[in-house]
Amino acid sequence: MSPAQPSAQTTAAASKPPIVVQRPFSVRGFTSIVLVLGMLMMLTSGLALYLAPRGRVANATAWTALWLSRQQWAAVHINASILFGAAASAHVVMNGSRLIGYIKKRAALRVNMKRELTCAIAVTGVVLAGTVLGLAPISFPADLKYELRDVWEQRIEHTSGPSMHRQDADRAVLAHRD
Repeated sequence: MSPAQPSAQTTAAASKPPIVVQRPFSVRGFTSIVLVLGMLMMLTSGLALYLAPRGRVANATAWTALWLSRQQWAAVHINASILFGAAASAHVVMNGSRLIGYIKKRAALRVNMKRELTCAIAVTGVVLAGTVLGLAPISFPADLKYELRDVWEQRIEHTSGPSMHRQDADRAVLAHRD
């Protein structure tokens, strides 16, 4: 056999497909991916709902964003929140022993996070209280949302008048597009 010709064993080995070993399904990995995708769904639907007009204006104008109506965006947001909550709960349950181990390890090393815990609770409390009480600057995003919705209503009233019915709004939207 000449050195330029491969042996029969080499040729047979090269023609066999590689052996692929399937690993088992990773529930932890699945849960982590669902958490990320659920968060992205909540962020996207939350932004769409933030920018959406009020319900009656959205219905009257057949408003859509990315081919979904306001009601569909609300349903996506609710279901994404439920999915995210379920995945977060499963994540905590599956990783509970690691979480407890982490806390014990930090306690044994005398890593004290009292200041961080206090600050996190304070920031969360301030955002919650400021939102509920309508305090500036925390109330600015909510105020902006209502201003955006008022602009939607003004556009509709400008094109169709104050007494807006579905047929009138449809005609107004069609006339505005021409």
